[in-house]
Amino acid sequence: MTQRPTFTSDRSLAGRLAPSRLATRVSMTVERGWPLLLPLVIVASLFLSVSWLGLFLLLPDTARMSLMAVFGIAALAALYPLRFFRVPTSAEIDRRIEAANQLLHSPVLVQTDRPSGRESIFSQALWREHQKRMAEKLGNLGGDMPRT
Repeated sequence: MTQRPTFTSDRSLAGRLAPSRLATRVSMTVERGWPLLLPLVIVASLFLSVSWLGLFLLLPDTARMSLMAVFGIAALAALYPLRFFRVPTSAEIDRRIEAANQLLHSPVLVQTDRPSGRESIFSQALWREHQKRMAEKLGNLGGDMPRT
């Protein structure tokens, strides 16, 4: 009778990590993108406030067009901070998962990492054993909520 291996395969481990990585990627994107979108939201809300109050109807045509131009320029200027948006890398996402789940010794990063130095049969076997032990620590992972 053959015994099943006690460690999980790479495919099932990746399947278990996928929801946590997706949730963490979304939360990191939201927390990085929201402050950059805020100026545009403020300009749009000011425009809607002015329109709903009917101030455009009270102004003469030249003042109305100039106010529209000011709102247009302000909207374009509010897009400038989006230039600094940076998509989270997979290493940042893995570190965030480890921090959120209070995992020690980087068990998520170990799964995609490679050993440094010259590879031998012994070092490859040792690295696979290390990956297997770290994968056992990845029981119930959760994503992280956005931090404001």
